[in-house]
Amino acid sequence: MLKILEEISRSKYPLPKPQEIGALMQGFLAKIPEWRKVKHPAEAAALVHKEFVIIHPFVDGNGRVARLIMNLFLLQEGFNIAIIPPSIRAEYIAALEKSHYDDRDFIHLIARMV
Repeated sequence: MLKILEEISRSKYPLPKPQEIGALMQGFLAKIPEWRKVKHPAEAAALVHKEFVIIHPFVDGNGRVARLIMNLFLLQEGFNIAIIPPSIRAEYIAALEKSHYDDRDFIHLIARMV
């Protein structure tokens, strides 16, 4: 099962175990109000997206849901949505993958899209 999930994620980083998802999601949801207070909205939105993708709670659709949550966050903060055009999809995927250990490129990419 884990092998299947790793293939689904298309990432070299291992996915959390299914039994860890609930606690990880609770921790994720607890971070959002703090990010809202101390981060620029574009940075906080990027972190929301990144953290959700890293938790990877669903078998399919995690990226789409992460972009939806990120854009909902941006709208709530009075910003436009961030649209990732197909022309920078490779850059987006690379920055998201790198964000596992350094999220600066991903934050800058999202900030450019806002």
